[in-house]
Amino acid sequence: MFFSRLKEQLVREPAADTAIEDALFEVREQMALVRSRFAWERDSDLIEACIYEMEALDARQRYLLGLARSQDLRAVRLRCLSGEGVK
Repeated sequence: MFFSRLKEQLVREPAADTAIEDALFEVREQMALVRSRFAWERDSDLIEACIYEMEALDARQRYLLGLARSQDLRAVRLRCLSGEGVK
């Protein structure tokens, strides 16, 4: 059982893993930008728009994390907002 699982992990396409990681990184970047806009916004309509945008990004992040779990992706590289990776 251990070896079959190890083989499955080695054979998995890395492109799919990278795509999910990239999408999660993009959502985190967008969320940081929206939070920054929210902090400075004064118009009530634009504040409401920021809140809806944060909710939408939160839902997208939950979806991507669920997708990662379903594909048994347990460890992802951490990246700073500058795009540098830490392994």
